[in-house]
Amino acid sequence: MKKIFCFLILIFSACFACGCAQINYTRYYTESGTVIDRVDISFDGNKFSQTQARNMYTIIQQDVLRYYDEIKEWEQDNFANKYVNETSVLDYFKKGITVTITNLETNNGNYEFGFNIQFATLEQYVYFYGLNTDEVLNKYGFAKLENVQPFATNDYGPFVSSLVSGDYRKERANLFNNSYIWQDNNIFQYFQQEQREDDQSYLDYYIVRSNDILGEEYTEDNVFDNITLKENFETSDARYKSNADGVYRDNEIGYVIHSWSLTSDDSQLEVYRVLPVQVWWYVLAVAITFVAIIIMFPIWHYRRERNVVQQ
Repeated sequence: MKKIFCFLILIFSACFACGCAQINYTRYYTESGTVIDRVDISFDGNKFSQTQARNMYTIIQQDVLRYYDEIKEWEQDNFANKYVNETSVLDYFKKGITVTITNLETNNGNYEFGFNIQFATLEQYVYFYGLNTDEVLNKYGFAKLENVQPFATNDYGPFVSSLVSGDYRKERANLFNNSYIWQDNNIFQYFQQEQREDDQSYLDYYIVRSNDILGEEYTEDNVFDNITLKENFETSDARYKSNADGVYRDNEIGYVIHSWSLTSDDSQLEVYRVLPVQVWWYVLAVAITFVAIIIMFPIWHYRRERNVVQQ
């Protein structure tokens, strides 16, 4: 079971079924290795009563806490009685992987709350998603823990898994630089592609569910009209560029935020970095040096001859 995705789908479907909502899904990735997935939800106060908003919050809160309990069970099953340099691996994961949910609050007439899952270190993230191959462990110098089953085999948040595993496409930007490109589906595309255990797509399943609950006639063309969804990739590394709808800096913490406003037919999310082709820069440096010698040699020779004549 793809637990992470099913959990997100549950949250999104609840918003589909209830009408107008805004969802911001943000993945934070720092150079120190911290990874945070955060979902902020806002229910339209013109469409929801306080009681309805409170009921929805209670349902989602219970799902978040249930999800956290599953993580704790996974930690106990995989890391109990494991030690690295006399340090309890179980304690390391329990303290490092946390799930929190904020209280329901009223803001400008809307009802808002959020929840997040945080990995304090990239090592915890790697084992959580089953990225702990020998290549990755050696690359980052992580401990090799035996007999660890991943909590989830697919990471549906943007980019970090492909950055860790080196899953990129390289293109020549120009003679002296290459572009290294990482791509990911947006959450709507996963929603349309993923199959439930009964082989029905999540999209079809929730179209039927929304129609039953709301008495509407939703189709693939308009089922997403109920919500506004933004997907964000926020990183402390300013060298990443992207095809985001907007890129701006959070001046309070100094992070760069890449933000996509999503619809069901959006193209893939993409970030990239432009890195130098070292061999051509070396050739350029040698060429510049050679040209400088050619220019300077006549000057040096002329001054030398003039000094000889003066003597």
